[in-house]
Amino acid sequence: MGNDFRGFILRFVVSLGIVVMILLLTAPKAC
Repeated sequence: MGNDFRGFILRFVVSLGIVVMILLLTAPKAC
């Protein structure tokens, strides 16, 4: 249970970081 929860949090943080990086990369071009 604890291991699956940690994996879920890790995946959530990684995908969130990817989304933030994409936003930072595309924001200057949009403006």
